[in-house]
Amino acid sequence: MGSRSRSSPPSKPAPVPNRVRASASGRYLYVISRDGTLSSIDLYSDPPRRTAHVRIGYEARAVGASRHPDYVDRFVLAGAYWPPQLVLLDGQTLEPLRLISTRSTTVGTRRYHPEPRVTDIAGSFERPEFVANIKETGHIYLFPYDDYEQLNIVDVDASRELRAGRFALGDRYYLTPADVNAVAVVDTRTQRLAAQIPADVFGAGPGVSFEHPDLGPVWMTSSPLRSELIVIGTDPEAHPESAWRQLATIEGPGSGSMFMATHPRSENLWVDTPLSGRSNFEPEHRRV
Repeated sequence: MGSRSRSSPPSKPAPVPNRVRASASGRYLYVISRDGTLSSIDLYSDPPRRTAHVRIGYEARAVGASRHPDYVDRFVLAGAYWPPQLVLLDGQTLEPLRLISTRSTTVGTRRYHPEPRVTDIAGSFERPEFVANIKETGHIYLFPYDDYEQLNIVDVDASRELRAGRFALGDRYYLTPADVNAVAVVDTRTQRLAAQIPADVFGAGPGVSFEHPDLGPVWMTSSPLRSELIVIGTDPEAHPESAWRQLATIEGPGSGSMFMATHPRSENLWVDTPLSGRSNFEPEHRRV
């Protein structure tokens, strides 16, 4: 009789990356996966290799790297959906340094929420701190890392149902769409809420910031629920008449969008259309 082969156990599915953030120097990539695994990849290695990994929770979506000039590549902040927490880690080894819960009361109602999710983290350019959005409660935490032993978090009341955001040109103001149809603007220099802009941004993505030839610095975002792109002015110093208000709504290329991209050296704006069947769409150069 022939020997009977044993079936091998099913392989464990690979983690699904959710967000990738580069370190301030550009050397490291920090990859947060849906299962809560955080990995660092050294791009200076040949070939690039994973240098460290750690699990910061059971489900996660957000990660940010320290961007202050005095702390380049020093720290990483990761945020979990479950458990609801923020974890400060060493930027080289990913050794956890501090952990805080995001459980709190919601902005406006002041009702306790036991499971608020961390939806976005960005490194501030103004101070040695992170900007962290807590979705359901509507709090934006300014999380310092220069003295994380004596942790003094600045809690900014914004809007409930916060999503991922983006810095305006100049890297001072941070704009975050919220599913209560508002855009919260945090001034990272004064550590205060600069504006709360009414706008139809339910489900909106983090958007892009760029210099418009007529309107000056603007932020534009899109939503998977509609085809329109929303434009908001972001320069209260040089363009006070148009700052922190919706300046235009333009028709997008498809039936919905989540992600946009551009570059200061590019004249192009890239917009995804995941729900559109228009495979032969010809982009047009249109002015806002």
